[in-house]
Amino acid sequence: MVYVFGGFDIPVFEIIFIVSVLLIIGLTIIILGVYYILKEVQALRGLIRREGVDIKEFDADIAKLEKGAVKKKDNELTGYVKACRSRGYSSAQIRKTLLGAGWDEKAISQALGGRK
Repeated sequence: MVYVFGGFDIPVFEIIFIVSVLLIIGLTIIILGVYYILKEVQALRGLIRREGVDIKEFDADIAKLEKGAVKKKDNELTGYVKACRSRGYSSAQIRKTLLGAGWDEKAISQALGGRK
């Protein structure tokens, strides 16, 4: 047998075998680690895609809610204008009051029926 390192009684073939086994174990651990990381990245991509879809749905829901709120405000404004007219206020008086309350000109004109 061939011995290495002079004073140690370890044959060269045993050292080569031990180093080979350690290399195989190390490579196996590295390959499994890379596989695990790639699976996690793939799962993360799926979550990001689903999050994007959820955000789009959320934005659409917010737009629907805002549209409903605008309609409700328009109905509220129209009801106010009708109530004022039934009490005998002129369109100019109603417009002045609504402008003072912060309503925009376009919404007031629509509620008054396009009259100034």
